[in-house]
Amino acid sequence: MSSDDTGNQSHASDRQDKLDEILADLMRAIDGDESVDRTEWVTRHPDFTDELEEFFDKHERMERLVRPLRQAAAHVLHVRCPHCHNPIELLEDAPLTDISCPSCGSSFSLVGDNMSTQFPGGMKTVGHFELLDRVGIGQFGSVWKARDTKLDRTVAVKIPRSERLDESQTELFLRDARAAAQLKHPNIVSVHEVGKQDDTIYIVSDFIEGATLKEWIAAKRLTPRESAELCIKIAKALHHAHEAGVIHRDLKPGNIMMDTEGEPHIVDFGLAKREAGEITMTVEGQVLGTPAYMPPEQARGEGHTVDRRADLYSLGVILFELLTGELPFRGDKQMLIVQILNDDPLSPRKLNSAIPRDLETICLKCLEKDPRRRIGTAREVAEDIARWLSGWPILARPSSRLERVMKWSRRRPAVAAMLAVTTVSALALIAGLIVSNVIIGRALDDRTAALNQLTIEEGITRQALIDLGKQESETRDALGKLSKAHQDLDRTLKEERGRTYQRSIMLAQRDWEANALGRANSFLDECPVDLHGIEWFYLKRQCNHPGMLSIPRVFSPRLTYDIPNKTLSGDGRRFAMATSEDALQIVDPITGKRIRETPISVKRFVNNLILSDHTDLLATCGQVRLANVKDPASRIQSVVEVWNTENGRRVCELTLPKRSIKAMALSPNGKLLATTNMVWATAAQPGPRRRGSAGGSIKEVKVFDIATSSELGTLPLENFPINYVIATFSADGNFLA
Repeated sequence: MSSDDTGNQSHASDRQDKLDEILADLMRAIDGDESVDRTEWVTRHPDFTDELEEFFDKHERMERLVRPLRQAAAHVLHVRCPHCHNPIELLEDAPLTDISCPSCGSSFSLVGDNMSTQFPGGMKTVGHFELLDRVGIGQFGSVWKARDTKLDRTVAVKIPRSERLDESQTELFLRDARAAAQLKHPNIVSVHEVGKQDDTIYIVSDFIEGATLKEWIAAKRLTPRESAELCIKIAKALHHAHEAGVIHRDLKPGNIMMDTEGEPHIVDFGLAKREAGEITMTVEGQVLGTPAYMPPEQARGEGHTVDRRADLYSLGVILFELLTGELPFRGDKQMLIVQILNDDPLSPRKLNSAIPRDLETICLKCLEKDPRRRIGTAREVAEDIARWLSGWPILARPSSRLERVMKWSRRRPAVAAMLAVTTVSALALIAGLIVSNVIIGRALDDRTAALNQLTIEEGITRQALIDLGKQESETRDALGKLSKAHQDLDRTLKEERGRTYQRSIMLAQRDWEANALGRANSFLDECPVDLHGIEWFYLKRQCNHPGMLSIPRVFSPRLTYDIPNKTLSGDGRRFAMATSEDALQIVDPITGKRIRETPISVKRFVNNLILSDHTDLLATCGQVRLANVKDPASRIQSVVEVWNTENGRRVCELTLPKRSIKAMALSPNGKLLATTNMVWATAAQPGPRRRGSAGGSIKEVKVFDIATSSELGTLPLENFPINYVIATFSADGNFLA
């Protein structure tokens, strides 16, 4: 065999495998009661068009052949002979009053017998079913959990109430069995048979271990997604019943059983109606079903004419209750029917804002009062909810504002007619207003033309104002430049006056130190009054006080021209200065005599000192540079010493590393000392200074206790030039400024 033949066989085998997979998926979709679109499947698999067309043709021919048989089988009711217990199949139209048993030849009736009781006391079995426990009571009878002694399985047996049943009531009881017997769906309770024992008839169906949906939601609040998934299953089961021609007409949470796996099962088709082929047992105008869940057409007593859309309304009520925990309408039976017929249900999102808007739309679409405006089938409801679960757009659309108005008008024609009359009157008034507006409009046109002319003239005037504004702006700029020139001139004159004042002060100080008091006074008199400062008043007092002497003339000639560090007490009675011999001298500034004969000896150069105004204390400060220290900032430290000027003893000594002291202050009581410091830190400086040089970066004020030489606190200074910060104590020593 050639390689080409082998390749062709392999290709054919792969194609056949692929076709088998496609046909298997198609059969699963058909068996799962899903909607199968022939065109969609052929378009999805273009390589197998011929095979799929052939399959669909054969499947349709088979369906045409099997459908009558399936319908006939669905319309068969299984009963048991009360004499020999032989199973009998009854066709849909077979009479229930005269049934012949082909096994024993006896005849019996399911209706019309005189039944004294439906469940005699002490009865434990019905037919071959052992009654175990009563699990519920319905409209027409009770439901028992029972064991099938022949097949050894658990079933549910429904038995009429104990009161006597006439022929019509018995027919209504058997309706449940006849309707459910046609349905085979995993979410619909299946009926196995109908039997009669003595005077008791019974219906045998699947037993669902669990609780009703009403009990289930009372114990567990479902999320919107869980509610949607549950309604999809119920809707698919309803669609199956509807396709079989059965309408439930009493769908509610109490007629839906939830098994232990959380799967729903529709039960109690006691009010079920066949869409065709069966005459209803109710009379026109009779209300059937549970009011809270019935549609408007059923509430009007038209239950004999309802179709599958009635069950969709009940499904919408169930979805509403699952989402909100409330019913659309509440009240007694009469109030419920009035509301169902006349009022729109409340928006679910007004009761629970977490409900998705699309799910609300589907719910309200099912609750439309007009059946024609509801979603068409239960399958369409399930598919639209599935679209929302998958994140796809839904097909249902909320009612527009106009539609809501039209529905409201149909429900309240009298009020609508009154509003219509009012609207016509309003329209007539509006028409009159329109005519008036036309006349007024013409007058306005004339006025508009005049305004346009005024607008043109206004434009010309505005342009002229713009030109004038430009000229004004240019004039303002010129005045600004002139004002700046005046300011510059004033600043220059002020600076020149300041320099002249400083020269006069320097010349006056020079003549005062030379005891040329007359010439010094002349220079002081030339100084402008508005510039007089403390230096002017000090020199003026020195030149005009008869006993005041020049300090340099009291001591040796070496001090005549340079006393770098000196201080005067606040009361002007003591003058202290540091001499070049590292000694502190204290003199009387009036007489020039020494107050203390023996100088106070200090160990280092003094660059700052201060006298206390109220005590005998004197504070000095000296700066020391340490050798053999790598960090430039660490080389600098200041030493503060506090002296008693009476005995010359040192009272306190403080060392401040990395700090230069700019000013000091003593408290009036002599207990506290304040220093104004600049803290030095290592930093790279731009320019000619070498990297790593020290520079002052932080400013602070420190307060010390003189008696213990301990620091009491530090006050950081920000945005203050350190050379202009002077600390001073309050009179009681409690505050520092």
